[in-house]
Amino acid sequence: MNDADEMWKVQCTPAELEIGEFTVLEVTSLDRPARKLKPVGFWWTGTGSALPHPNDMIDRSWSVKERRKVLAYLRTGRVKTRWMGNAHCRCGCLESVPGSADMTDEVWVWPEGLSHYIEEHGVRLPSDFVAYIMERS
Repeated sequence: MNDADEMWKVQCTPAELEIGEFTVLEVTSLDRPARKLKPVGFWWTGTGSALPHPNDMIDRSWSVKERRKVLAYLRTGRVKTRWMGNAHCRCGCLESVPGSADMTDEVWVWPEGLSHYIEEHGVRLPSDFVAYIMERS
């Protein structure tokens, strides 16, 4: 181990991010305490996946006003992690979902393309996330 590795160990601490059956470590600096981010909008990845399927969350009766506030809030997130390429739509529309990053507000974390599911398919996000946004708008 070199001096740079030692410095990295001292200056950073990991925080766990649980997304279904996966745990991701988020590295944060010591001046900002590590915390667990709440995931939203991470979808089913195949047989045996513990993540929800977006088709099970479609609610066309969701209030337009509330939906617009959620969409506006999603656009205020900052980039947490960048990935290579785009994801495919889990609803089966055969479109590439725009975005290749995970976004955060320091409490929640969501995929950059989450708005696609709301706008194109009428997916309603979990009530605790929606309530969190409504309290802030």
